[in-house]
Amino acid sequence: MTSRCRFTALKIFGLFVLLTACQAQSSTPTRDAESAGPVTATTPADLHRQALTRDPQAVDDGLRGALTDFRDKFKCNNISGCKPEEVLLGFGWQALPQLQMMFAQAPSQAPYRSRIIKVIAEMRAPMTLGTLAKGLQDRDADVRGYAAYGLALLEAQAFRPILMRTGQDPVPVWQAPARVGALWGAGRLGDSASALGFVAYLKALAQENMAGPALAWGVELCMRPESPDCREVLPTIARHASFTARRQAARAMAARPLIAYAPALIELTADPVHSIARVAQAALVQLAGVDLPDAAAWRVWCAQQHCQDKGLGAVKE
Repeated sequence: MTSRCRFTALKIFGLFVLLTACQAQSSTPTRDAESAGPVTATTPADLHRQALTRDPQAVDDGLRGALTDFRDKFKCNNISGCKPEEVLLGFGWQALPQLQMMFAQAPSQAPYRSRIIKVIAEMRAPMTLGTLAKGLQDRDADVRGYAAYGLALLEAQAFRPILMRTGQDPVPVWQAPARVGALWGAGRLGDSASALGFVAYLKALAQENMAGPALAWGVELCMRPESPDCREVLPTIARHASFTARRQAARAMAARPLIAYAPALIELTADPVHSIARVAQAALVQLAGVDLPDAAAWRVWCAQQHCQDKGLGAVKE
């Protein structure tokens, strides 16, 4: 046998030995495998149970949908309302982590950013105190106003001096929502001067054409049972150029109709915004006990009831 043939034979023999060793090792159970016990096959029933098992960290489908709709400007806005906001409030504190995360990730100009703070405020959750306190320093006036509102709802007396100072600072009209919220908040926390200042500030804003958002927010606060008495200022706000301010004033007057509101409500029955006109008409029907067809007929009724003479005096009773 030549040297080349011997080399080839040795090479083949070596490969044979290596292959045999590897086969023996793979067929011998290791100590770890032996200690692990027998392997149980996964059955279709097991897979079905795993598919139906609820992830404790998962977000409820209804909550996820409300969070999505909350950011949709067509489903949540100051014109047509915000149904998702009601859904989120229904979830209560369960929605807080998602809302706080959404606020942290929201673009600075996102229209839903300030509304998040309003929802958080209305949940009255003690663990949101830090979020609301930070909101007082936000660049957005609406965020600051809603944060002040939330701190007052939490009875956070430590923030009363800050709210009092904020309520006294003169600001441009586009910053008015922050001052409105601060005055109302300080008043609710016990400062009577702020409570009076809240109503006085609404009277002043009623003369500003650009104050619609602040007035709508202020009247919304007026409708809360713990609010200062806003009855005197509502008829004036009902004549504001902004339809959102007029609509909110109409709702506030309709919630508790007074004869002193009749002249303002009669004007609103002819409002070009039909939703406002309907609210005013319903309030007058509740007040008078009769359903009259138009503003002219209501003016005749008003003259018969001398409602023009029962204006401010009746409101202050």
